[in-house]
Amino acid sequence: MDKLFLCFLVLLCSLSACNKEDKNPDANPTQTSSTLKSAARSIGLKIGMGTDYSLYVTDTAYANTINREFDNMTVGYLWKHGAVVKPDGTLDFSKADGIFNKATASGLDVFGHCLVWHANNNATYLNSQLNSTSGTINLLVNGNFEAGSGNDFSNWEKLNGASGIVSTTSSYSGTRACEISSSGGNYWDRQLASGLFETTIGRTYKVTLHIKSSAQGGIGRISTRPTAQYQSDFNTATNWQEITWSFVAKDSKSSICLDMGKAVNTYYVDEVAVYEQIIPASVTTESIAKVDTLMKRWIKGMMGHYKGKVKAWDVVNEPMLDGSSGLRISGSTGSDTFYWSNYLGRNYALKAFQYAHEVDPNALLFINEYNLEYNPTKLDSLIAYVKQLRAKGAHIDGIGTQMHTDINNLVNVDQMFKKLAATGLLVRVSELDVRVNPSNSGSFVLSGDLLYKQSDAYGYIIKSYLNNIPAAQRHGFTIWGVTDADSWIVTVQKYADYPLLWDKSYKKKPAYFGLMKGIQGN
Repeated sequence: MDKLFLCFLVLLCSLSACNKEDKNPDANPTQTSSTLKSAARSIGLKIGMGTDYSLYVTDTAYANTINREFDNMTVGYLWKHGAVVKPDGTLDFSKADGIFNKATASGLDVFGHCLVWHANNNATYLNSQLNSTSGTINLLVNGNFEAGSGNDFSNWEKLNGASGIVSTTSSYSGTRACEISSSGGNYWDRQLASGLFETTIGRTYKVTLHIKSSAQGGIGRISTRPTAQYQSDFNTATNWQEITWSFVAKDSKSSICLDMGKAVNTYYVDEVAVYEQIIPASVTTESIAKVDTLMKRWIKGMMGHYKGKVKAWDVVNEPMLDGSSGLRISGSTGSDTFYWSNYLGRNYALKAFQYAHEVDPNALLFINEYNLEYNPTKLDSLIAYVKQLRAKGAHIDGIGTQMHTDINNLVNVDQMFKKLAATGLLVRVSELDVRVNPSNSGSFVLSGDLLYKQSDAYGYIIKSYLNNIPAAQRHGFTIWGVTDADSWIVTVQKYADYPLLWDKSYKKKPAYFGLMKGIQGN
């Protein structure tokens, strides 16, 4: 009898163990033989990835993951105004084409992101075209390098690579200039800093300099001290060129640095100047017409370059304010910030869509916005704005909802998708990531329970999309980044978080399998 009872207990325990839910965060809750791409294609869904240029072209694991798991990509920065428009207003497609060619050669489509946004513009160029003026006094002492003796320059400090920074008679004007020889490496390996000059916090200052190099293809940038701000790279040639950059002062006294250590070359710098930039406060008839022309020229140039190759674009990005919402016409300032709506009013988006449709009548055109799952008022404002624009003749094919969300922010997801579906337009999830540390705790510790909660969130979002958006209105579903380590939340916002589908070692997280299960209808 005792042996029979013991056997019964063993059997009971084994059955109980078989039914116990496995909470091991490394366990795969679904089969791994399929890819997200193949699973999505089986239900007629396009699945995409928000992509970083440098990682995609240099990191094999990063590129292989995207090529294997996704059928399209959205380029995070390099197709925006600030990345393509050069200081003289011409368009530089070298990097934009680089990632496009690599992606299409791997069988991926590229989604155009984005044409008209208040951020990531070459605002220095745009403002220069509006007859913005600068103060007449050069705030920088000895910007022409004439003062000093030998290889030293008054009011300039050689921070790094001093032996490679010398005086030269190869000048733009006068008798002296600065020669900087770089053997390649970091920007700061050859760095020359100006003396401090007085600035007013919040005001905009324009830096100009003349530069040439002994060989084509040099690379440099300007930065500021004490608070570091960085210009995007500029390229040099063997003839003298003027480089301009504007920054918003963050200190009562500022200094500029010439960071020339990036590329092997010898650089000649002269006539460096800093002026307070004064932009007319009033919006005039002339400035409105000029901004209209600048927008049209940019859209025509960018879309025209990829006409017939790129089938869909975010034409207008983030037009609505947060809070009680309304149209965004002003806000934070910066060297890349330009509010098109400040000049063109509510019709700035109308014009953008009209110009885009004129350039490529066959392209699908989207408006893209964030926090729609979080702020119902903003969602309603965007839908009303889209309705207004379409009534005025704007060709709008769809709405993108970014969904930079978190594990605690899912209560309005179903309602958001239902309202977007009711517009009759295409709907795409454009930039999805799911944070596990939304409070930005500095002492955050990732746990298995949070990983599974994140997995459930990814699964819930894709199932809500499939359940609430009719098949004919589903344009696509894009994840914003590959591994936790390359997420913009970690690299740009500097938060401790793990919002994506792969860990830093490219190991699939439970979130990957949660998304897969949702696609497969499990």
